[in-house]
Amino acid sequence: MSFQTVLDRELSEKAARFLTEKTGALQRVRFEDISFHPHPAMRSYEACHHFDGHEHTIWLNPENDDFEALALHEILRALLLSEGFPQTLPHPSTAAGIKEHYLASLLSHVVMEPVIDRLLVGSDLPVYCRDVVLAQKTAEIWLDARMGAPSDFVFCKWTLLAVLVGLDPFFPGDQAGLFLGLLRRKFPRAAKAGERLAEVISRKGFGAPGQALGALVHLRDALGLRDRIAVVDVRPSIRPARQIT
Repeated sequence: MSFQTVLDRELSEKAARFLTEKTGALQRVRFEDISFHPHPAMRSYEACHHFDGHEHTIWLNPENDDFEALALHEILRALLLSEGFPQTLPHPSTAAGIKEHYLASLLSHVVMEPVIDRLLVGSDLPVYCRDVVLAQKTAEIWLDARMGAPSDFVFCKWTLLAVLVGLDPFFPGDQAGLFLGLLRRKFPRAAKAGERLAEVISRKGFGAPGQALGALVHLRDALGLRDRIAVVDVRPSIRPARQIT
């Protein structure tokens, strides 16, 4: 599999060589322009990824100034899933709504994002800048705080985002500090829980598929999401895939 161009954008020689060497086991990948995503709400995202068990679909904005870094990030996400990193899905026993899908996706990102970033930095490749994401999430803190007492969904959301910032050192330090400072003021319980969980996950490790599985189960159960989110062990040695309940 060669990655000289993606959506008619030529990747740097270094990025193309890295991907070609890394992705021998990667299942089929399809690239799409995110401005044509079937769900309008997703069209404002910088990138997103979907895996149906057979094919990875990566949605990107070909006009994005950070295109190569975003493409690298999402291709590595697909690679990690192909290599056996666990998947998180709304629990099949629930009538899943948008909140369940959001939390399942966020739970996966909390563990996988830092792994992807470390792989890129270790190979001297660019990590996409999180300034846009942090600005959006900082604004969301104010919006959610206006709603009064936080719901279980709001608590889980901000706890997981606190864990993500705690585990991934590649967020811009000044913005991450402002984000966490505001979170501690507006949602102190979520901030405290997130910081504590990040310490536990960091200490136990999460960089290999088995460790990632343990981290996801620990986070899910700590947040009381066992009946709402399924963690699926898809390591090649596990056939068929095993759902962790």
